[in-house]
Amino acid sequence: MSDPMEDLMKMLSKPENMKKIEDLLGIVPDLHQGVNLLRQLRDSGMLDSILGILYIIASMKDILTDDMINGAGYMLNSSMELLSAMKEAEMDKKLKDIAGGISSGKYAGENEVTGAFGLMRQLKDPDVQKGITILMNILRTVGKS
Repeated sequence: MSDPMEDLMKMLSKPENMKKIEDLLGIVPDLHQGVNLLRQLRDSGMLDSILGILYIIASMKDILTDDMINGAGYMLNSSMELLSAMKEAEMDKKLKDIAGGISSGKYAGENEVTGAFGLMRQLKDPDVQKGITILMNILRTVGKS
C-alpha cells in the first residue's frame, strides 16, 4: 500500500498540476476578500435577506422578459449611485429594514389593500406618498434608458 503523502507529492510535482497550483495561488487574495465580504454580510444579517431576494428573483425568471431584466439592471445601477451619495449608516439601516420586511413576508400582510377605496386610503399616508414618489422617479429613470 502506498503512502498518501507520497502520492500527493507525485501529483503536485507533475508540470500540468504545477501550473494549476500557481493559478490557485494567484487568486488567493481575491478568495480571501470574497470570504471576508461574505462574513460581513452574514454577521450583519444581510446575507439571508440577499439570498431571499435572489430566491424571489429566480422564482420570477419565467415571468420576466429580457427588457424587464435589462431595466432592472439599469435601475440597480442607478440605485447604487444613489446609495453611494447617501450616508452609509442611514442607508444600511433602510436596506436592512427593506430586506428584512421582504424576506420575512412582513410587507405582504401589512396594511393590506382591498379594493379601490382601500387603495385611496393608503394613498393618503405620507410615507406611502414618499415611497410612490421614489418609485416614480426610479421608473422615470428606467424609462429614459
